[in-house]
Amino acid sequence: MKERRAVVSWLVFILHLRNFLTSATLFGTPKLRMRKLRDGVERPKVQIQNSEKITMFIGQMPYDTKVDDIVPWLKAIMQRHGCAHDIDAVRLAGSGNSNKKFKGFAFVDFKTRKAANIVKKFHGTLFRGRKVSVEDCRRKVYVDSKNDRSSSGLKKGSGFVKQLTGTDTVENLVKDICNTSDGVLALTDFDDQLKSFFSVLPKDVLSAALQSIKKQATKAPPARKAQYFMGITKKVSRQYWEKRAARRGE
Repeated sequence: MKERRAVVSWLVFILHLRNFLTSATLFGTPKLRMRKLRDGVERPKVQIQNSEKITMFIGQMPYDTKVDDIVPWLKAIMQRHGCAHDIDAVRLAGSGNSNKKFKGFAFVDFKTRKAANIVKKFHGTLFRGRKVSVEDCRRKVYVDSKNDRSSSGLKKGSGFVKQLTGTDTVENLVKDICNTSDGVLALTDFDDQLKSFFSVLPKDVLSAALQSIKKQATKAPPARKAQYFMGITKKVSRQYWEKRAARRGE
């Protein structure tokens, strides 16, 4: 009798152990979940919570560009580096829910710095037959007070550049610099792509860039004035941000 009870008790123990292992398989113990993650079946919530968001500026695109044109182009670039799915969002300037026309540039959010750095290397390459400008939009040195944020047009609590100077303001500044250039500059020297880039600069930086353009306008190649002026503008912008960073000891 004792031997029979021992056998029954052992069988009951085996049955409970089997049920426990079965429930662990169904509901997933931590070890089983980690195994699934390594197999690529699941993605951990922690990965989503800790993911980055890097915003890049892409300019000088054709004006009939759609999001469906940009995303495949970006994915083709990043596919070779294993991060084709790291695009978080694409925002076209002057489109979407607004009634304004697309202005030739967009802001793209990437989930990782790796993806952003890969795309950044394609600055000056062709997109639908035109050379595009690809630049990092993070300007953390510019966000220093509420007054600066409100005057510059930055989103509260954000370190990313958006349209800092309105379209009408850009047009007026360009007209003023042309009117005071003694005939050296004309409105036709500033194409839409150049003016769209002007709009992502703070007004004081844009004014400084236009003054520099005015001084060097006679050196510009007649057939490539807009490209020459773009180079001057980027140089002035870079010097401006470097000086601000130096003043803050960054």
